Amino acid sequence: MGNPRRLTRIGLWSALILAAVFLVGVVAGSLARGLADARAKATPAATTTIGTALATASTTTPRETTHGPLTPPVTPAILNPPGMLPLTTRLTTLRVVLQQSPQVVSYEYGANAFTTWLQDRTGVQVEIILLPDADFESKLSIELSSASDLGDLIFMRMERARADNFGYRGICIPLGESIVRYGYHIRERLENDPLLVDALRARDGYLYALPSPRMRGTMDPDSSGMRMWIHRGFLDAFGCGMPTTTDDLGTFLLWVRDADANGNGEADDEVGWTGSEKASVAFARPTDFLMNAFTPQDRNGYFVREDVVRCAMIREGYREGLQYLNGLMTDGLMDTDYLANDTDAIHRLVGRNGGDTVACVSAAHLNTVSADLEIQAKYEVVPPLTGPDGQAFAYVDSFSCLTAGMIPASSRQPALAMAWMDALQDPEVLL
Repeated sequence: MGNPRRLTRIGLWSALILAAVFLVGVVAGSLARGLADARAKATPAATTTIGTALATASTTTPRETTHGPLTPPVTPAILNPPGMLPLTTRLTTLRVVLQQSPQVVSYEYGANAFTTWLQDRTGVQVEIILLPDADFESKLSIELSSASDLGDLIFMRMERARADNFGYRGICIPLGESIVRYGYHIRERLENDPLLVDALRARDGYLYALPSPRMRGTMDPDSSGMRMWIHRGFLDAFGCGMPTTTDDLGTFLLWVRDADANGNGEADDEVGWTGSEKASVAFARPTDFLMNAFTPQDRNGYFVREDVVRCAMIREGYREGLQYLNGLMTDGLMDTDYLANDTDAIHRLVGRNGGDTVACVSAAHLNTVSADLEIQAKYEVVPPLTGPDGQAFAYVDSFSCLTAGMIPASSRQPALAMAWMDALQDPEVLL
């Protein structure tokens, strides 16, 4: 028999060696998983379920912010389970940044029927922080970059590149974890539309903004924002139906110029076509709608064909479109002041003679045509026109208004902000 004490020492050393090997294996495995996670964050794979699609955002630490808290901390709202109403156990205030709208006189509880109903439904009292309508995005960028206090939630439409930039700089927080925890309706929407997840995901794998609230199966009207609105009364008096070609449009505008379209006895007080060159007036340039009768183009003058990005402005069709517009201007069929127009100027012009002055308006929205609902009702949208070569194009951007909500890093109620945004995706709210 061997020495029992020596066997004990051999067993002890063997155990220590096995333990060391095991620890090395654990550390190596952890490092391997860490590297794999890092690679996954750098190049997130396309996914079809929201759980895996948001894994990079929901299991990582938010970006380092460029500034500290701007407001004193408050007691976080106690939220009910996701999908339950009201959202909170007691009335809680949420500060929300909105773009000022000429159509909304007041957001106050009791004065605005929708916000009153929404507060009663959610148990969230919204304190509105309004930023001016003119140059709203520029104003917002300045406020965010200067570390100003912009409440708990920024609720607006914004290009994803700009939203991503705020996220990269730590001004706004990644939303993945909040969506998983509080996004009852949003999560369902994203699970049913994996392309939407890919469209929202920033290059670093995070989601910094949410999609605009939208009914399932419907398209946001701004996805086809290059529109022209035509005066229905003038069209009825014209008697030849809705223009379907650029020639038809020219004939209609000539009639408006010469025929006393509004019937007030003054043949020269009508305006054929107005719009604006200002970027702050969405899709109001004459070239926005019209040029698609000559060549396809997006908001920046490009289009994709055969997997190649092409520039519309250097195409012969674009030159033909400019010649057509020049002919309209030469013949006195366009508003000569459109270059300097802003929304207010368009409202004043369209509002003359009780809203019976302007035949056509280039604009994305009816509220650009007029803030008066009775005047808005006089106009309808013109279908895409066919150009000289027999082709008709329409601008469609399915991802045009994806971004609708961002949570600043300084938000005092980030969980409540996400729950409130999710409540806006409820079909009853959308209806």
